[in-house]
Amino acid sequence: MDSHILEDIGLTNAEIKVYLALLELGSSTAGPIIEKSGLQSSVVHMTLNKLVEKGFVSFVKECKRNHYQATNPKHIVEFINEKKQRFEQILPELLLKQQTAKTRPEIITFRGIKGT
Repeated sequence: MDSHILEDIGLTNAEIKVYLALLELGSSTAGPIIEKSGLQSSVVHMTLNKLVEKGFVSFVKECKRNHYQATNPKHIVEFINEKKQRFEQILPELLLKQQTAKTRPEIITFRGIKGT
């Protein structure tokens, strides 16, 4: 699987490893996630908290231990759409800033694969 797409939407390498491990494990405590992801314990715990904040992971406390579970991967589409909506809110302001620039280039060139 090409996990670069997950990087493109803003997930870190650790977030990708933990999320993919949880998808495969189902509901799990931190121990198996640490083992499956190959990351250090502190990194996994910090990453789990970040993924919970983003809404990609949920957890239930059972007998003083957190049992984590990855949310449905379709939730990532909602995450992307939310970011897009937030960006669209500031887009008019950004365009206004660009229009008020004192100097504008007469020629614009783009480099790279995505240059348009």
